[in-house]
Amino acid sequence: MNCDDFCRELSRWLETVWDTDAPGDPTPPVELSSHAEGCRECQNRLDSALSLIKAQSAAGKPSPFLAARINEKLRTVKPKERRRPVMYTSLAAALAVVLIAIGLLAGPFKGNRKGETELLVKFTLEAPAAEQVYVVGDWNDWNATANPLFDDNADGLWETNIKLEAGKEYRYQFYIDDSKWVADPKAPLKIDDGFGGQNSILRI
Repeated sequence: MNCDDFCRELSRWLETVWDTDAPGDPTPPVELSSHAEGCRECQNRLDSALSLIKAQSAAGKPSPFLAARINEKLRTVKPKERRRPVMYTSLAAALAVVLIAIGLLAGPFKGNRKGETELLVKFTLEAPAAEQVYVVGDWNDWNATANPLFDDNADGLWETNIKLEAGKEYRYQFYIDDSKWVADPKAPLKIDDGFGGQNSILRI
């Protein structure tokens, strides 16, 4: 099985999963798992798909727009063109970059005293035309509606504060108006999400 075959088979398998009322925690076919073990790009695709399935199961109701998103992205991704270098920096260097770019995703930090295990992280997105915005990531199992942002003064700047465990790396995207997934435009670190887009990376 090559990467093109993997994408087609993953799409077919997802269609059968999303056709059920309660997908639970399904196990992917052996041929998909076997190929993914030797292909980092396809492993990312499979991991992302399983995360979305888990999020739907936790929500307790079908979310067909997630299935459509997966299948549409799989049709547009060209695996051989997806190889981009991933840059890893130390925790201290990454935190320094975030602090220099203050006002983006990690606004004022609180609870950073010695012995604290959680930090209050501020997520912001400038989206004047949006009617609703959510931040979706590893910390909420990619639940599309768990963490809404708010634009209280209607100036187009959406904001929210979330407590996250310190010393970890989180991947996330913004979900706008039940239809559009975007990476944080101000985040200094990003990585391919396996579906033709990018996840922003936050290290705290």
